[in-house]
Amino acid sequence: MNDSERKRILITLLVIVALFGAWRLVHAWLSSGPPGDLTAVAASTPRGRRSAKLVTHAVTLDTAALEHQPAVYHGGRDLFRYAPKPEPPPKVATKAAPPPPPAPKEPAKPSPPQIDLSYLGSFGPDDRQIAVFTDGKNIYNAFEGDVLEGKFIVAKIGYESVDISFVGFPDAPPRRLPVGG
Repeated sequence: MNDSERKRILITLLVIVALFGAWRLVHAWLSSGPPGDLTAVAASTPRGRRSAKLVTHAVTLDTAALEHQPAVYHGGRDLFRYAPKPEPPPKVATKAAPPPPPAPKEPAKPSPPQIDLSYLGSFGPDDRQIAVFTDGKNIYNAFEGDVLEGKFIVAKIGYESVDISFVGFPDAPPRRLPVGG
């Protein structure tokens, strides 16, 4: 079957369905009587024919219910009117809880010493870098893990900085010292 035959069949089916619908509409209109007859409105529907109930009277429309009722405003807060603030509700006296006992003061923990060295840079192969430090008088060359002046441990040597840990403070985080710092 080609496209033209398929289109011809579809159009034929569409015309048959349209003719059937028109026939049902005309048949329902002819069996219901003239268009102004209210008694036949219920009978024109298939459900109305089965129940055999016919509308025998017309209901009058209550036009008074359609009248506009003015809106009634019942007080409340008006954003555009200034009025005195309402009085707060009376406070109920409650028994105050006693303050908690003061926490015992911990003894001051010693802090790591200030770093008085300046990091100048590093040199050497990547797997064995050497960091260079100065205290203004002396120059120190150190590998990772070396101790300087008995207070500082070279924790890690980076490209532009070095991490310094402290002797006697294993829990203190290392401090990063940049080049020139």
